[in-house]
Amino acid sequence: MFAVTIICVEKRDVKDGGETGGTVPPVNLRTIAVGVALAPLLVVAAARLAPEVTPAGDLALIESYTIRAAHGSLLVGPYSRFQWHHPGPLYFYILAPVYRLSGQRSGVLPWIAVAINLAALVAVVELARRSANREMALGMAAALGLYVTRVPGLLASIWNAHVLVLPMIALSMMAAALDSFRSLRC
Repeated sequence: MFAVTIICVEKRDVKDGGETGGTVPPVNLRTIAVGVALAPLLVVAAARLAPEVTPAGDLALIESYTIRAAHGSLLVGPYSRFQWHHPGPLYFYILAPVYRLSGQRSGVLPWIAVAINLAALVAVVELARRSANREMALGMAAALGLYVTRVPGLLASIWNAHVLVLPMIALSMMAAALDSFRSLRC
């Protein structure tokens, strides 16, 4: 979705002159593809260097759901203390391939969370830069940087309530960017 949003913003700049006056450099989809392909390998390499950890509590349950997702048998989302499951196991299916590549090491899970959160931060700042201007991008980077430093461990937290925050901010920005350019046929 990020690539589609960036392409739509880029078309707006080229077609309409845009607020940036067409000065935003074009998207290199090959660079994005290479980054997406290499990110899991870098995460696995980092996790293999990290010491082995034994998760407990919610983190142990997240790992057990990841194991079930790696075997293709998970049909529900995270549990709730109110005796039900949240809808959708997508998060666990995102964790599963990298978890398996790491040799099913618990230490890879925080690295995956870091990769997810950094990708969301980059998406937000880049969307702000392309949709508005450099000052907006710097403002978003500063605000999100302050938020991340005020919530200790947020970037590496695998807890499902934490790992969704930054990607949801990015999704909101992408939806707003696409909505503001909906007259374009992207």
